[in-house]
Amino acid sequence: MQPLARNAGRPCQRQFHYACRHRPRLQCPSQRLFSVYQPCLRERPKPKSKPKPTDIKVNWFEQDDIHRAKRQRVEEGGEDPEAAEIKAKISALEEELKELRMGRLLGDSETEMLSELSEEDRVKMTEAIQERNEREAAFKKEVAARVATRMEAQDDSFIIKMATPQRSRVYLDRLNDTLRHASMNAPNPIIRREIWRWYSRCKQHLPSFLHLVPDSAWDLLWKTQSHLSSSNPDRLSHLKTLADDQISIGRDIPEVQKLARVEATFVEGERDQAIAEWEAIGDKFTGKDDILEEYWSLGIRMFSIIGNPLRAQEIAALMLGSNENADARILIPVITAWTQKNDALGYSNAWAIYVRLRDHLGPRITMEDYDRISMGFLNAGRKDLAQGVFKDMMLTGQASPEDSSALYKKSLGIVGKLQSMSVSAEETNRVSLQAMTVLPRKFQNKFFYGSWIKKLIGMGEPDAAAAVVELMYERGVKPDPKHVNGIIGAWLRVGNNESRQKAERMGWSMIQERLNFVQQRRASQNLDNSESSTSVTTKDGLEIPTHLERAVPAATIETFSILLLHYSRREMTAHVNYIQELLQPAEAKPNSYFMNHLLFADLRAHDHRRAWRRFQEMRRTVEPDMESFACLWDCMKFHLDAAKNRDLTGFPTPRALFFDMISWYLNLPAKLRDGAQEAVTQEFYDQVIRCFGLSQDLKGTLVAMHAMKHAFNLYATQDTARMVVLQVSRMGPTETETRRNRRTRAKDLRRNSKANVGNVTKVLDIIAKRRMSALSEQGIEYDDLDPETKANESLSLISELLRVVLVRTEEEPSMLEAGLQSIAWDMGVGGISLGEPLQYPIVPESP
Repeated sequence: MQPLARNAGRPCQRQFHYACRHRPRLQCPSQRLFSVYQPCLRERPKPKSKPKPTDIKVNWFEQDDIHRAKRQRVEEGGEDPEAAEIKAKISALEEELKELRMGRLLGDSETEMLSELSEEDRVKMTEAIQERNEREAAFKKEVAARVATRMEAQDDSFIIKMATPQRSRVYLDRLNDTLRHASMNAPNPIIRREIWRWYSRCKQHLPSFLHLVPDSAWDLLWKTQSHLSSSNPDRLSHLKTLADDQISIGRDIPEVQKLARVEATFVEGERDQAIAEWEAIGDKFTGKDDILEEYWSLGIRMFSIIGNPLRAQEIAALMLGSNENADARILIPVITAWTQKNDALGYSNAWAIYVRLRDHLGPRITMEDYDRISMGFLNAGRKDLAQGVFKDMMLTGQASPEDSSALYKKSLGIVGKLQSMSVSAEETNRVSLQAMTVLPRKFQNKFFYGSWIKKLIGMGEPDAAAAVVELMYERGVKPDPKHVNGIIGAWLRVGNNESRQKAERMGWSMIQERLNFVQQRRASQNLDNSESSTSVTTKDGLEIPTHLERAVPAATIETFSILLLHYSRREMTAHVNYIQELLQPAEAKPNSYFMNHLLFADLRAHDHRRAWRRFQEMRRTVEPDMESFACLWDCMKFHLDAAKNRDLTGFPTPRALFFDMISWYLNLPAKLRDGAQEAVTQEFYDQVIRCFGLSQDLKGTLVAMHAMKHAFNLYATQDTARMVVLQVSRMGPTETETRRNRRTRAKDLRRNSKANVGNVTKVLDIIAKRRMSALSEQGIEYDDLDPETKANESLSLISELLRVVLVRTEEEPSMLEAGLQSIAWDMGVGGISLGEPLQYPIVPESP
């Protein structure tokens, strides 16, 4: 006991872990409460004698985690039985492992197998098994060698090693673990965030941490944090922190990191400091061509942003002059910086540099380059210069004398390329920007500007597109209303309040222009003696934006439709009704596009009856389209949903709506019919079948499926089969069905729905197996069929299921086919093939 006495206060690690076993704890509150009074219910134990001075007292404690300071005292000897049990189990496992390692050549099953063989076969089998075991051993040895080689090749030089307090050790361990993971895997946003988290914790809790970080760890930290992606928004700030930390400990950072630090300083708002540092490190990049271009590019961008385009232009000239392969697109920020000067000199210099950029890039200039430059001029308010850029884009690939480069060189008397990037005062005085932007005669029309407007709308720049409309009026070209309607729609898609107000003002101004035009025409024809036209801003109780002062084209029905859709989505019913009222004085004839927006507005309001009344009323003057019927089928689904609607009046049945749709479709001209057929999708098909299912019309479902195949070349799918199975299962019999009310019957259906679905599925499987067997008898395999034949087979399978159910639940087979043909005539598709009638006895299982 004497050696232990010297370490009584601090046991070794083995003794500590042996002692730190969890004691059995009380299982419930009643046991814990009872343990308080237990000493009172039994004889108190005799007090223990005090230890002699020569005895050594060892106190044992348990600790949940090595990184936690909280410990709990354990009574002496309390863990011995458990420890002995665990030790016995460990010994048993070690003996078992020893036996496995020593092991026999053959397993028990193989021994039994060999005992049943002849002597000759036993020798052959033994040799084969031994050869197999040798191959397995060689394979395991090879795998182990590969693992060992990989472990030896793994570079752990980035591991940060330092003596740390126990409480702070976790931060360093976590950082090393994440660095190790990052060294073996591709950049990962989660690992990147974890690395930065534990790096920051180490800096906070370990004072000497930065001095002990090895070079390879700094490189790995930089690599993980410098990854450029949308998942790394704090990239520059993290890089600046890493660079500052290295500089703080006197470490010389590479040039790439110096540039990143300067860029981060600039982005964080310390622009003067960033410019000064950029100028100071310039000498270190001399002769380093691989990084020199990046250094110059950073300087050009920074000087362009701070409004010093002259300095940026000088750096660009130096960069392009020293390297023929340098990317001349770095001039685009310089052009933008000159335009932001908002003076004649700035515009002249911007145009001169633009011409040099086109001359330098030649055929390598892209549409994106033109877009960036033209947007710079548009944002600066120089629509004419932006028009010149767009003209050059339209002339790309053509040797035209009206090209901006050709006109510019002609005005200066230069032949060949512009060699110098510097722009002299004489050059800016001799060149007339107005002459540079003159359009060729073939571009002086609304189609040229319309192409430009559509391109800007596609770029998400409705404000720039509106500026082009103003330029059209300045050049005497009247814009097409459809182009302005596109701008209104683009503004509304932006979604913010400012863009919405612009769209509404433009739309109402176009409607006002339409009303004025109609009033003037009627007055000129002596049809209206009123002196003033209707004003859209005089409606009581409505906030109508005042119309624009500048000229706008007159509204079309598309303009009314766009505003109608906008207000209906915002549930501004009064504005929707007012737009409809203005159709008559504006003499704007509604079309299917306008009608469909009204129908969908009624659908969103869950007023399917009003949608049907509106459709019937407007159909007298408006030709519907397939989208109109798609909306009505959506209304039909809501109408037949028993949980949402109990009143089935005021809306047609699925058969009646199908008759209207198919009659309209069959009466269309051939060209329009092809377009309508392309508009019918599988989702539309499924919605029609779903509505027949909700109405529990099995016969109508069968006819509709064949009619959709005949008219639109659409077939049943797995989703269709699932809907039909559910439809049939809902019609399954229940106990004493005729004497129960609706609520009780619905409860029975819900309770029996699973069983009904199972029964119908069994019937469907029987029919499918019977059809597959019939195909096999003909020497046909289902998997060898072409897609169209498979689709026909699926339709025939579902049709046969419906016929089986109809025969078993409703009528005789002899009457079924005649009834189906009668329903087909009622649905407008009389005479089409409805599939094969039943040719065999009905299966006994009922759905």
